[in-house]
Amino acid sequence: MDVMERKDFLENLDVLISVVSRLHAETSDAWSKMGSEQPNLKSLQVRDIFEEDLFPTITAYDMFVSSMDLDKTIGSYEREEFEVKSRVKMINSIQSKIERYTNMSHEGKVSINKCFNDLLGVRVIANCDITHEEICGHVRNTFDMKCIDSSKTDPETGEPTYIATHIYFRTGNKDFPWELQIWLTKNAERNFASHEKYKQGYKVWDTDNGGGP
Repeated sequence: MDVMERKDFLENLDVLISVVSRLHAETSDAWSKMGSEQPNLKSLQVRDIFEEDLFPTITAYDMFVSSMDLDKTIGSYEREEFEVKSRVKMINSIQSKIERYTNMSHEGKVSINKCFNDLLGVRVIANCDITHEEICGHVRNTFDMKCIDSSKTDPETGEPTYIATHIYFRTGNKDFPWELQIWLTKNAERNFASHEKYKQGYKVWDTDNGGGP
């Protein structure tokens, strides 16, 4: 398997970021014109979702993004050794995340736009020898965007369970952010295993609450 040169990787990443940024801005603009008052997602917290009757707004936005059928546009920027996929968050995953955040030590005292920063998620898996610091340094200098190391470790062993760089797209406090995950091929198997373990959590939640198998 060929290793992608850093220069080629960053050039492809720049194009993808520009495209997703444009799509996010266009979608946010279209969503803002839907007619209803949009809540401030930074000042409102997860614990406010049901008290303020915000769950229908979150799911309506989720379905609105799904109706935009962005997969084909985003996927067209896939290149050899630069795999690009996108997905819209499932409703049962949204419900599970609300419950999980409410039951954590902070008791849901987290802003909604921080909790739901990935209602649309894009993932790049690239066979490239590049570090998180190099990616984020380039992204911050080129786009002035939020770019973080989202890697996780096993609390008992200290071994890495998920290794990735995440970039977030947002235009204002009333717009739901989108997320771009950047994985390297060498970490993909580990990351898929981590995601599968997480998904089992909301599959169990769905079953316990009368959902699917």
